[in-house]
Amino acid sequence: MGYGLEGVRLSGAPAARACPAAIKGFWAPIWSVARALRNDAVQRNGNYRGFDLIGETIQHHRKIEAEFRDYILTRYELLSAVAGASQCDWSVMEFWMPFRAQFAGQTKDGVPLEKMVPAYYRMAVREYLDFQGAMKPVGFVFHPWAEVKGSETEATLKDFFSKF
Repeated sequence: MGYGLEGVRLSGAPAARACPAAIKGFWAPIWSVARALRNDAVQRNGNYRGFDLIGETIQHHRKIEAEFRDYILTRYELLSAVAGASQCDWSVMEFWMPFRAQFAGQTKDGVPLEKMVPAYYRMAVREYLDFQGAMKPVGFVFHPWAEVKGSETEATLKDFFSKF
């Protein structure tokens, strides 16, 4: 399903409320996007020509640390390859790390998801910054399901967004 510019702008609103100092100025380059696609899973053989920006939802799937890092790398590599073939940019359009209510639980090796959230964020932003694919990412939208303010996750995000 494609979302226009308004969808891209609105998708960043929760993050702006959760950690405004960390993302000050981060969204400025995105305002020029005319046509964006956010999909739960971009397909390797997908043709997204005509879009300025593609991205997908990244979530934990209750993965242990090593599996999650591999998952992140695989998704970033796929997004880069598909964006290159489609002649557009790519972004993490939704970094979704739910751990409460209906999503409560633990990783496959028994670690409570709430304890894993900071590690998931650290891995995702580290791999984003270090990504060496042909097409570099141009954005990262997170949904603050975790308590961000005053947490280890806030420090990770402040450091991440300070690099832009």
